[in-house]
Amino acid sequence: MNTHRWSRHLATLGSVTALLFCPTTGRAQADIAPGDFLKQPAVPIATARRGCLELGDNTYTTDVRQIGPCVSLGFKAIGVAGGSRWYSALAHRRWLLHDPAKSSADTAAESEFVLLSVDTAQPATHDTLVTPVWHYRFEPEMLRSVTPQIASVNGAVLVAIDECVNGTGGCSQNFLLRRDGKWSAVRLSFLDSLNTRFPQSINHGFHVDVLTLRGDAAVYSPNDSNCCPSRNAEMRLRLRGNALEIVELHVRPIN
Repeated sequence: MNTHRWSRHLATLGSVTALLFCPTTGRAQADIAPGDFLKQPAVPIATARRGCLELGDNTYTTDVRQIGPCVSLGFKAIGVAGGSRWYSALAHRRWLLHDPAKSSADTAAESEFVLLSVDTAQPATHDTLVTPVWHYRFEPEMLRSVTPQIASVNGAVLVAIDECVNGTGGCSQNFLLRRDGKWSAVRLSFLDSLNTRFPQSINHGFHVDVLTLRGDAAVYSPNDSNCCPSRNAEMRLRLRGNALEIVELHVRPIN
């Protein structure tokens, strides 16, 4: 979410190419996933729990500086998958943005979500070292929440990142896949299947539970209002290679 584009540039080095939902076409589109993978040394878990890790991804230009303290918004264990224990950390910062074209400066609030891991062979102690793996910076006035879910699937680690916007815009998902220590794209084949069967009807995205590989998507009819789809597609999925595919589909009316 880059509303202050004049002060930011995308750091694409190390980003994974993900296949994201495009509301204008209803197709799975190749794009750069939000966030960046990290090559950072491990830190004591006590440090990660305090939050506000300095990860430095060159997101900002040199005319942007932090104002006030960084505030930790929580550290959570999110599960065990692929021989690792996984954690998430959330922090909040404020920035002073200087626009050379203006005589005054602006401020921006920003939250940072960090995904961390540690090998399950390491004991869970105060001195355990956890490694920052991926982080995502977003503007809290635009996103209400960013929530991870993680599971082992077919020998791979499948991560879902749920983003819910403020207001009535609903939620969307991005996926990260790690197999044999390497991250790759996740092809949303189920979304292409839905849009082939229900053209221009999947208007508010979908949700997949990576623990069960079950998902659902609202199916809109032409006369449905924005708030109230008339049908719901319930799916059972499988991960084949790097693609999430439909195995079973039921479309039910919403009373």
